[in-house]
Amino acid sequence: FFSIPCSIVRDTQLSKIIPIVPITQLVLESDSPALHAEKGSDRINEPSNILHTINYVASLKQIDSSKLRTQLYENTCRLFRKLRV
Repeated sequence: FFSIPCSIVRDTQLSKIIPIVPITQLVLESDSPALHAEKGSDRINEPSNILHTINYVASLKQIDSSKLRTQLYENTCRLFRKLRV
């Protein structure tokens, strides 16, 4: 899996990888306080900002955000199933 932080919205270099990575291998990060989507923001990132990331990644992948949300949910379930001991 390839994990994407909210800060990808402002990171043109990292954004270049999105078209290459299959959506079946993507997961998104929502809890890094320092990686806010807005450059130079003094606000702390919070999980609700993941919606901005989903919309941005969907636009880069040229797919509907609802399709991406569904796939991300499935990916997360697969990932955490593998992490169970």
